[in-house]
Amino acid sequence: MKRTALQILVILLTISVTSCTSDIELDIELPPPSLVLNASLCEDSVIVAHVSRTVSNLLVGNRYSDFVDSISIDNADVELYINDVSHGAMQKAVAKGMYLMPGCYPSPGDQVRIEAKSDNYKPISASVQLQERPEITKIDTQMIYTGYSHIMQLGVSFKERRNEQNFYMLSIYGKSIIELEDSTVVGLFTVYSKHNNELVLEEMVPEYFTRYYNYSSYGSYYYPGSVYATSYIFSDELINREEYTIDLTLENIYLSYASDTLSISTSYEIELSSISESYYLYCRSKTLQYKQKEDLFGSVGLREPIPTYTNVINGYGLLSAKQISAESVELPLSETPPPYVWW
Repeated sequence: MKRTALQILVILLTISVTSCTSDIELDIELPPPSLVLNASLCEDSVIVAHVSRTVSNLLVGNRYSDFVDSISIDNADVELYINDVSHGAMQKAVAKGMYLMPGCYPSPGDQVRIEAKSDNYKPISASVQLQERPEITKIDTQMIYTGYSHIMQLGVSFKERRNEQNFYMLSIYGKSIIELEDSTVVGLFTVYSKHNNELVLEEMVPEYFTRYYNYSSYGSYYYPGSVYATSYIFSDELINREEYTIDLTLENIYLSYASDTLSISTSYEIELSSISESYYLYCRSKTLQYKQKEDLFGSVGLREPIPTYTNVINGYGLLSAKQISAESVELPLSETPPPYVWW
């Protein structure tokens, strides 16, 4: 009897809680729009920047793509400085909101500053220093067969510049070239890994954040798409030696294969990048936001919001720098073909 009464009480409480709803009208004063500056520098590329304006999430909803062109600013005055020396106004490019400086390539150690202004907005500016390209000194690999699949122990060693604070990103993705009798297929694929450097490798960047565009080809047909690299960010704060090794375990390895009618050449592409502090802090903020969405309380808005990092003064966006060193690891031949195509 008591159990039946308790069940009835629970049902009544559930009905009372779920049925008590009301609409609340909020009078929210939206902040005035600000300029947004985004640019990423490396010594091999012309300096290109994008200028836009902020737009409230309350207005965008799920239709952000409809606002992309409308928020770009095409009448901005954008000026470039390198080591506090003006290089003049950046030229307007064809794409909306894009500005570039033809023939201008920054060098490692350069301090780059971009200033932008437009009518009805506060002027904005951002600075960043271009780092030295990291030096990968050695790649060690060891293949292990677990009884049902292969795994690879991978060691990436690099020289550490100990006279300054440095920030890094390590990215790994796979590449396969499949040759048939009358056609060739080229594709990229995601590599899944675990690391053994808990004190140094702070965060794994969310997959959607490190995208590589994949143009698979089949004969004369091309299929554009994208894959995601497994990427980690870290600083050298806890590295106290001139050479350091990142140890990774790569899972679900698919080896190369060759027969009379089919050839599959598989490699793992490894990129170690020196990144600016601004890019490092931006990646950390986006990673923490991603983790918060996966959290029980964060997913329902019961955690303190984590702001997206910006180094733009009086505005938003990011001016960053990235220098990439790349290596490729060719996988050995297998006696059997892979069970499926994995991209």
